[in-house]
Amino acid sequence: MDIVELLQREIQEHKMAWSKLKEENVALRGFKAIVMKDPKKYAHNNPPETLFDEERRKFREDQQIKQEELDRIKKDNNNLYTRVADALEVNEHHQKLNGKLQERVTELEQDNLELHADNKKLAKQIEDKIAS
Repeated sequence: MDIVELLQREIQEHKMAWSKLKEENVALRGFKAIVMKDPKKYAHNNPPETLFDEERRKFREDQQIKQEELDRIKKDNNNLYTRVADALEVNEHHQKLNGKLQERVTELEQDNLELHADNKKLAKQIEDKIAS
């Protein structure tokens, strides 16, 4: 598995976590709206204002925690995108370099063939001179 696939998988995991947080946030907001319509219904024998204030405080704490987690995931996601871009840039550079190296190998192979042919000609000439 190469780094791009690994980073893409990590991005997908962060997207899924972000989606879950978003869902939970929507649910909490929906519950808040329901409670706000009739706070006495959810008072459970406590003074409505006290229970309401306590739930509001808990809701805000939960919302703050979720927002911090969401911000962290967004930051991680951006970092992963940057790492993928960097990896792709390095990969592109390596591909260009490999192309140049392959051209040079081909040139050297051709030079080697030419030198081999020249050596055979020289060896033949030397044999002919020795024989005559």
